[in-house]
Amino acid sequence: MGYLPVVPDETFEVYNGVSRTREAIVEFLREKDISRPLHNIERKKREQSMVVSAGGLEIDREFISPL
Repeated sequence: MGYLPVVPDETFEVYNGVSRTREAIVEFLREKDISRPLHNIERKKREQSMVVSAGGLEIDREFISPL
């Protein structure tokens, strides 16, 4: 029962780009002061600083020419 499809009727309103479920989850997490573990945040920063070349090699973004 986690997902029940909605059958639109004349009162159904569409909000493009808005998820009421996501908003409720975000609010719950804020109220409970729940956040991502620090090691996940640090890993994501490292991943964003690396680029994978066409040959599959990881290259630090710092050494990529902007040209």
